[in-house]
Amino acid sequence: MANKENISIISLGGKGEVGKNMIIIEDQNNILILDAGTLFPDNDLTGVDIIIPDISYLIENKEKIRAIVFSHGHEDHIGAIKYLLQYINPPLYGTDLTMALIKDRLNDLSYAKNVNINIIDENSKIKLGDFQLEFCHVNHSIPASLATLIKSKIGNIIYTGDYKFDQTPINNPQTNYQKIADWGKKGVLALLADSTNAERKGHSLSERIVKRNIEEKIKLSEQRILIATFSTNIDRIQHIIEAAHKTNRKIAFSGYSLQKTAKIAIKLGYISLPEEILIPLAEAKNIKKEKTIILMTGSQGEKRASLTKLSRGAHRELEIIPGDTVFISATPIPGNEISVADTINQLYKKGARVICNGMMDVHASGHAYQEEMKMMINLIKPRYLIPVHGEFRHLYHHAQLGKKMGIPVENIFITDNGDKLELSSDGLKIGEKVKNGNIYINNEEIIDDNNFIKERKKLAKSGVLNIIVTKEKNKYSNLNIESKGLSNPDKNITEIKKLIQKVLDNRNKNIKDIIKEITSRIDDFFYNKYFSSPYIFINILNI
Repeated sequence: MANKENISIISLGGKGEVGKNMIIIEDQNNILILDAGTLFPDNDLTGVDIIIPDISYLIENKEKIRAIVFSHGHEDHIGAIKYLLQYINPPLYGTDLTMALIKDRLNDLSYAKNVNINIIDENSKIKLGDFQLEFCHVNHSIPASLATLIKSKIGNIIYTGDYKFDQTPINNPQTNYQKIADWGKKGVLALLADSTNAERKGHSLSERIVKRNIEEKIKLSEQRILIATFSTNIDRIQHIIEAAHKTNRKIAFSGYSLQKTAKIAIKLGYISLPEEILIPLAEAKNIKKEKTIILMTGSQGEKRASLTKLSRGAHRELEIIPGDTVFISATPIPGNEISVADTINQLYKKGARVICNGMMDVHASGHAYQEEMKMMINLIKPRYLIPVHGEFRHLYHHAQLGKKMGIPVENIFITDNGDKLELSSDGLKIGEKVKNGNIYINNEEIIDDNNFIKERKKLAKSGVLNIIVTKEKNKYSNLNIESKGLSNPDKNITEIKKLIQKVLDNRNKNIKDIIKEITSRIDDFFYNKYFSSPYIFINILNI
């Protein structure tokens, strides 16, 4: 546990990965949680929809938890909350849009009916245990995003959340540079800063340029337009609505999450949508194709998202019309590149024209590039730099930037999930490691079985063998073998039957030993041929 004059900083997610962001700030009597996000699974995690942080450490210390404070409303920062509330139930703090998105995810959950929801903004000042918090508006790809100043007994800590310095934003004011500079003047012990784009030189693209490019392409197109983007990219959704209005096109939404987010953002005033241009998706096919824009989910190749289904001919209400122009207004999150590429290939096969960010600027990242990161460091002038949010290479390059900006190497800390950084007036050191890891979600349910992933991978790689044998008195007969996903099944099953029969011919063994020997011989057979063995199920039926 943390000593009285120590502050512990622990990432339970977001280190060595892009997503699953969760940071703990802890002293002797208090725990403050910053964000609670999800992570997209890799392609080899068959049967997993999303990944959330393991919160065993928080469950063990839940009496100390004072709140979860959310920096903004993206899934990689809020998506885990509906699952975590089954185990902990602290007060939740976030901006109006962030909390509206969270409340929508908690609807109809019996265990979430008494959640303590608190709305904050950039002018809020709150006290949580021994921590005092202030906030600052920052630009990101979703409105109402905040950086956080945490005042502790031993000094100030700043958490940037996700941010960028957009000099020409459209629907939001610029990042509040003055407040960030004022925080820096007060003295900052540690800066926890977004590392996502630490490899990218220069400045991030402004949303204004993206808006202009999308509008120009839509004006020039005489075909139907389909645009895929993140469902929570509120500013991008607004740009597309405005482009539809200017070009006299109707707009329809495809994707449940997109429709929900748009409805929330419209209610709060973050999106303005003229009623006369909105049409139900079912009516889109009755409108002239040159007068239609369909906004949809699927920019990351998610298997259940609208664009992905459309590319595979599995969408219930739409199909690709040769000549369609498809914009993918997003950059693939690391790990999603293969899925996105496959979606693009399928769209081309069906006769669509695809425009993505490598061809022209139809997407602007919501994360700071190197020059913006340098500016953040210059404004804050922290004693310690702790890169967060990113794979190891992102954290590494962020650390290199800090070194260039004059922060001593010994004051820059690249850590893994679970590492406990112990901060005191005497310095900062890496202490003990706390339990951390992944919790897997499938069909909205937490997977409790630790062998689930191992079994799914083996099933996908090696297949299944189901063996049924009848035993009547002391004689074995009617050997039946069924297989799924086996290599050369006919040839291999013939050989397997011979192996099994040799074991069955030895009548001196009991059923348990027979099953064990059959399994062992089949394992050896397949491993010697393919270096892997299928799942083997053996049933001996007594008659």
